[in-house]
Amino acid sequence: MASIALAWLLGVLIKLPSFGSEITSRSEPTLIDLGIAIAAGTISGLTKVEPRISSSLAGTAIAVALMPPLCVIGLGLSQSNWTLSTGAALLYLTNLLGITLSCMLVFSIAGYTSLRRGAKALRRTAIFTSLLVFPLGIGYTRLWRQEALEVLVQEVLVNRTITFQRLELISIKTDWRNDPPEAVLGITVVGNQNPTPKQVSLLEDFVEKETGQRFALTFEVSQIERISRDGVGMPENPDE
Repeated sequence: MASIALAWLLGVLIKLPSFGSEITSRSEPTLIDLGIAIAAGTISGLTKVEPRISSSLAGTAIAVALMPPLCVIGLGLSQSNWTLSTGAALLYLTNLLGITLSCMLVFSIAGYTSLRRGAKALRRTAIFTSLLVFPLGIGYTRLWRQEALEVLVQEVLVNRTITFQRLELISIKTDWRNDPPEAVLGITVVGNQNPTPKQVSLLEDFVEKETGQRFALTFEVSQIERISRDGVGMPENPDE
């Protein structure tokens, strides 16, 4: 609670205009996060049963898993962003239950307690953890679909449009929080061959037709110039 309260207070005082990917990514947990939590819990348990493993690993693993989502909950509450706070709370529960379950299994296997004595607590923890599989599975499916769509958008733009025959695509980053999602494309151009607003509009229509998903395309342009002792000039062709 202290972590949430402190993060909320900082959020109120600083009043961030927007949250970066480091924060928003912790509000969209998936099955991958559950796997990471189980791995962190296993490491933490092993440090307790195996003296040769540094005990500091346990605290590090737990802190990395539990503190960030708690801080995101507070930041979300500071701006009444319930989606952010709810997602971060789900990630916190995922990490907490995943770590607890794996630690209990390690301690039971190591003989710290009999399976019969700990069966009831182990069963309850396993049931609560399994309840998270459905929402985490939805998150994983959404993440997989987003990655597949992003790859498809890149393939459509590069291989199926005339515009990109004279442009070089450097990067693509999609903000899925917007509706429609905004795809920011880093491109390199030669001279003044920048895409025009009309071309961007046509590309958006073409991408929607090919993928079935509407995207708002934004281009971040860097230009190629040839600089020598004779002055500044454009290369004779894009490959120079």
